[in-house]
Amino acid sequence: MSGRTGSGRRRSLAAAHGRLWYGEAGYRLAWLALPQAGAVVAAGLLLAVASRGEWGRPATGSPQRVVALEALRQRAGREGDVAALKELTAAAEAGEIDAATRLASLVDPLAAKATPRSPAPRDGGRAAALYRPGAASGDIVAIARLADLLMEDAAGERERRQGCRLGLTWLDHPRVNRDMLRGEERLAEKIARCLVDPQSGVAQDPDRAGALVVDTLRLKYDRSIRQYIYGLGLQKPELIRGMQRELAARRLNGYTGPIDGRASGETVLALEREAELRPFPPQPRSIPATQTDAEQAFRSLVEAARRDAGARARLQAMADRGDAKAMADLGGLYSPVYNRGEFFAPDARRAAQLMERAAASGLPGTGIEVASLYDKGPGNLARDPAKAAALAIRAIAADPWLGNLLTDPDMSADWSPAFWGSVQRELKERGFYANPIEDRRNDALVLAIRQFLRAQQGAAAGARPGGQRHD
Repeated sequence: MSGRTGSGRRRSLAAAHGRLWYGEAGYRLAWLALPQAGAVVAAGLLLAVASRGEWGRPATGSPQRVVALEALRQRAGREGDVAALKELTAAAEAGEIDAATRLASLVDPLAAKATPRSPAPRDGGRAAALYRPGAASGDIVAIARLADLLMEDAAGERERRQGCRLGLTWLDHPRVNRDMLRGEERLAEKIARCLVDPQSGVAQDPDRAGALVVDTLRLKYDRSIRQYIYGLGLQKPELIRGMQRELAARRLNGYTGPIDGRASGETVLALEREAELRPFPPQPRSIPATQTDAEQAFRSLVEAARRDAGARARLQAMADRGDAKAMADLGGLYSPVYNRGEFFAPDARRAAQLMERAAASGLPGTGIEVASLYDKGPGNLARDPAKAAALAIRAIAADPWLGNLLTDPDMSADWSPAFWGSVQRELKERGFYANPIEDRRNDALVLAIRQFLRAQQGAAAGARPGGQRHD
């Protein structure tokens, strides 16, 4: 009798598992997004999700309790009430999942605008840990906030893949629609990147990514405008192609340009229409009066090359003859960092090749620029942080002033974690960095860069006629 009962319970459990797996995204989340929890925790989540019965309902306590917890969050986050923070912290530590989610918003650095006076220190790691129970129980707010944190550029590859899965779990829920993208534009943009990044761990869908981006542009979100209109060439061709398809499918203002994944002027104009922007034609740069006739002629040629294919061909011929300035300027014209596509489509791979040659020909500042390109991997250029680090080290060795771009906190914020790890490896091989390799800029690395630069300056002084080396 007991054996049959046990068998029946197992069958019932398996049936419940099947129903929840295919019908309840929160249950799939517990298995897919949090695999480290193990079978015991997953089984407990099965019962918790099954008893909860409806996605998005409070994971703990009554609706009245949730209202009380939200009041505590508002008092702490908007009024700086320390007593409210302590009470919310105690509730979270006692195991109330809704309290943990609300406490997370008080320490979440990405939620600072919503809780501007929170007395709690901002800590992304602590916020993620506090969001996890709510995300596992199916709270779409906790899922969205946790995904947002895990998909930050500074996160590790494992965290970003987990964030991509969570982001799609949020996006796929029936309660999430286009109107809910308002206020979640940043999250939508990150999900779009996941859908065109083979390393994200989710199924690739450039068309869906393009639709997400165009939808965020309709909301006139400033960051979207800067990323996808003013910096269209930085995006992957797959994403641009998805945006072009979405624009072509629109009933009003249908896009009639090419669907080729290139940041062309037609695509830029169509995106400006979606965001209801007036086109802003770039202003020609004035030529300083102090330039020589030859310099003025060269600058005029570069300016003409922005619009005229014949002028670009003449600039290319100069680059082919070994003119470093021509290589650098032509590379800048093709770089998606500077080229919005008003006159011709950018080409990140070609820009990198030209600028790399310019750096090798004696323009170290161009080496830093091309290092940044390889670190980001914009457009059709494959991302390569290790190559970026090697180019950056070569550039600062040739011009030590450029070391400020790696040591000054205000100038070095845009490099990726993987880049910093690669710089550490470069300097470790040269005997300047002795700490463990970690994918972040740290004090030991700053010290190692400065020591490396002093050594380069000493070597240069010793190599000059009459120069003395001080070892």
